[in-house]
Amino acid sequence: MPLIISSRNQGFTLLEVLISMLILAIGLLGMAALMMSNLQANQGAALRSTATILSYDIADRIRSNVGTVATRTYPDTTPADAVLPACHTDPLGCGPTDRVQEDLAQWNASLLAIPGATGLITRINDNNYCIAIFWTEPAEAEALARSPCGQDAAGRAFVTMNIELIKRDVL
Repeated sequence: MPLIISSRNQGFTLLEVLISMLILAIGLLGMAALMMSNLQANQGAALRSTATILSYDIADRIRSNVGTVATRTYPDTTPADAVLPACHTDPLGCGPTDRVQEDLAQWNASLLAIPGATGLITRINDNNYCIAIFWTEPAEAEALARSPCGQDAAGRAFVTMNIELIKRDVL
């Protein structure tokens, strides 16, 4: 018996392969997009963790210098403005006033670990300070429009911390 091939079935398997490749390509593009968003989320989490650590750092510096900090308001600071006082290299160290500038300069130098970071320390009252660190995070720039400590985030990611200084009686 001779094998008869119908002309209607020719090329059917080629069409199946093309459709399968299209579905596979769409799936791979979806996986690539998912991996990219995961990578951005991980980078954002790393920046947020760094900002949290740096806010705890300056909070500890403020707490350790309670005697002088209570009468001063920390200015808006950017890493480019960080300047160490001359007493930084002095073996006796810095006095209380210069210590504030030294702490700010070292903290601002640490902010360079976060791209485009700006630190802000606001005195709320005698014993309360608000620490805010702003940075540009493209993945969330449009979603963030909150106002931490009275400052507009202007589309930037941020971390804030409110600290209270506890005055202790010296025995």
